[in-house]
Amino acid sequence: FASGEEGGGLYVMPALGGAQRLLARGPYIFPSFSPDGQWIAANTYGGEHWLYVVPVSGGPPRRIGGKFDRLISPLWSADGKKILASGWERVGSELDWWLVPVDGGAPVSVGARGLIPMVRGGIAIPRTWLDDSVFYDDRNLMRIRLSTEGKLIGPAERLTSGSANETAPMAIAMAGSGGWRVAYSAGQRYSDLSRLNLAKNGSQPAGSVEPLFRDRQTRFTPSVSADGQKLAYVAASLGNFELRLRTLATGAEQVLLQFKQSPRARISPDGFTVAYNPSQLESETTIFLASTQGGDSRKLSEACGLIYDWSPDGKRLNYRHGIPIRFSEIDIATGAQSELLAAGEFSFHAAKYSPDGRWLAFHYAPGGAAPPGIFLSPLRGGKVASAGEWIRIMGRRGSHTRSWWSPDGNSLYFLSDAGAALDIWRQKLEPVTKRPAGEPVVVYHPDTETGSFLQATPNFGPGETRDALYFPIYRSTSNVWIAELPAR
Repeated sequence: FASGEEGGGLYVMPALGGAQRLLARGPYIFPSFSPDGQWIAANTYGGEHWLYVVPVSGGPPRRIGGKFDRLISPLWSADGKKILASGWERVGSELDWWLVPVDGGAPVSVGARGLIPMVRGGIAIPRTWLDDSVFYDDRNLMRIRLSTEGKLIGPAERLTSGSANETAPMAIAMAGSGGWRVAYSAGQRYSDLSRLNLAKNGSQPAGSVEPLFRDRQTRFTPSVSADGQKLAYVAASLGNFELRLRTLATGAEQVLLQFKQSPRARISPDGFTVAYNPSQLESETTIFLASTQGGDSRKLSEACGLIYDWSPDGKRLNYRHGIPIRFSEIDIATGAQSELLAAGEFSFHAAKYSPDGRWLAFHYAPGGAAPPGIFLSPLRGGKVASAGEWIRIMGRRGSHTRSWWSPDGNSLYFLSDAGAALDIWRQKLEPVTKRPAGEPVVVYHPDTETGSFLQATPNFGPGETRDALYFPIYRSTSNVWIAELPAR
């Protein structure tokens, strides 16, 4: 099993109970035993989702999959020589299922793209590989055949038709019948928006977290105008996505735009404009501006990237692009573009302006060999300073992401799994130098029995004002079922 404790790790323990044994330290997920029980395959998560095999007897993990920076949900072939996984070679390249040689060599596509439907910009992941069948979920349980030559044979077959969200099928063959017994999860999954009240000019939490809505519709990516009056967010609705605007004082809402794919959107500090990308795919480079009063959108640029943050004066937007990922700015009035953050071989994430516009917070893509932590840099001439002037926040083991500033600029909040789960942390800063003042502390820990930040992290936001934070919490309620399915 994989655990998030102490920065993450891969463990084994007796099936009937007993002491656990650490095999490898790191942010692992989706562990899977080889057929002979001598190896475990697992992938890391974060910026790079790399695939590793680890000897059960002990020893260093060995990375497989060549230069692919995303391979997840590994499943072993019956002979233990190959692993089936979902992923891509690099950000922006084709997402597919791949057969990965365990002893080395390049992954080979099995042709899932085109046969397996895209779900919210991603492709369903394989869950069980049994003989010539691969089981996966697409709201219901699905099966598709995989030939001995290593190619998928369509069309896929729907195995169940329940109204709940049926996921994570684990199948075994039923002796003598040719059918399968499948264990799976069935329930509801959604992401709700919540408010955390703040005190002392936004420098610390005050009170408990309050949900903004009482239904179970999925909502995410909140951003708030500087005066705290308008909230923009994305809602999933009947297979589509809506960009909505909410007046926080009254609760009145309007739908600004509708999309087939999940957009990326941010409201301007003055609350009169929403900047958006029509999708969150890494290949998306077009930026539009829409008035919060309604009307047609205006194309700002078709050769930029995925937006992240408005400058405090509302005159510029920063956006991520390229491989490795870097950040640039675009001037709203002129459309002129300039480099903001680019250095070295690693990708950057989450470039966030300080309230006075003089500093930038950012971090490297989690995972891999990139330096951990969140960094602060002064801005000089519209660019970050040299790396020697960067200030590192949160040097503890773990993944630290999605930083944002308190309104007075004297505290930095961020998500971190340095504890047992992904929590909101706060680091006080020296007002002038922005160096850490004291130790970082956890300010909010979600009820992990029913909610977490993990799945909601890419769409976390948050929306921040002088008296509150707005962010999504991912919730799941479900039961485990067993189905006996005949051969077809």
